[in-house]
Amino acid sequence: MAVETAYKEVNPDGSPRGFIASTATVSPTAFVGEGAQVLDSASVLEDAEVLGGAVIRGAAVISGRARVVNRSVVEDSALVHGDATIAGSARISGTARVGGTAEVAGAATVRGAAQVSGKARVRGRAIIEEDALVFGNTVVEDAAVISGTSQVFDAAEVRGSVTVRGNSRIRRDTRLDGAQTVEDTVLDATP
Repeated sequence: MAVETAYKEVNPDGSPRGFIASTATVSPTAFVGEGAQVLDSASVLEDAEVLGGAVIRGAAVISGRARVVNRSVVEDSALVHGDATIAGSARISGTARVGGTAEVAGAATVRGAAQVSGKARVRGRAIIEEDALVFGNTVVEDAAVISGTSQVFDAAEVRGSVTVRGNSRIRRDTRLDGAQTVEDTVLDATP
């Protein structure tokens, strides 16, 4: 394994930046805190912030006013953009996309080609994977898993050990909790 070389710069506020590989790209307006790492060919662009012990690696891109904090990892070709926040020990990988004002926190994982956007909140040990979409004012938390080409949106909530897979659609004010599997199903809590 090759040894990474780094260049040191200062953040827009004059504070020292964390480790930035010479192969990485960091905009002058972006903030990389002292404990953070930007490795490989990763990019931190525009007004994005990488703080704490967060690691951005591979060809991952953080842009807009997105924030990646704590011990979070964004890797591979993942994109975090807009005003999204990645916190705790969350992991974003593959070609996953997190945008809007979405928050992925705790030990949550977004991987594969999954997308999280809007005001969605993914927390705990939740996993969003494959080609799943989570958007709107949705909450997915605890040990819930959303996979396949499933979509969870509007103001739906998925908690507990629920698994949503296949080509399911969970929408409006639908609430799922406990230990259950939903496959190739449309659930629509219409008032």
